[in-house]
Amino acid sequence: MRPRRHRALLRGPSTSPLDRMRTLRLLLAFCVAPIVPAFVVGMYFIFSAPAIRPQLELSRILDPDLTKIAYAIALIAGVPTFLVMRMRHNDRWWQYVICGALLGSLPPGLLLAIKDYGALVVGAVAFGAPYGALSGFAFWVLGIYRPSGMRSNNRWRGP
Repeated sequence: MRPRRHRALLRGPSTSPLDRMRTLRLLLAFCVAPIVPAFVVGMYFIFSAPAIRPQLELSRILDPDLTKIAYAIALIAGVPTFLVMRMRHNDRWWQYVICGALLGSLPPGLLLAIKDYGALVVGAVAFGAPYGALSGFAFWVLGIYRPSGMRSNNRWRGP
């Protein structure tokens, strides 16, 4: 007789439409959440200065360097942080905002401190914390949040 904990491994991956939808939402959240703050910042600069409005190009809306840094941090630090949060069943919006702010400010700040760019550390932390917080909130909305009609009595434990 096989133990119950191995039953899911023996049956293979779930084919439930609900499980597939949750997985797709998480993939969408990981793909879209890092660029949401870059898009918001780009739109702010386009609409805040109409007299010196730059040409409306994709490179002006989404800064390529900022986007690369955001995806690198999301891949290197965001995925392990998400896995730890799922194991601990932390699924509140404010927990994702706090973790996003920490991930948005600590890695760039530490990297600049190691490179001995002391004056830029404060700017990286001051810009990275709200950027990461907005990215964390966007991730929560896209991947974790469920409207009241989709909730059940037991909490969703993730894919």
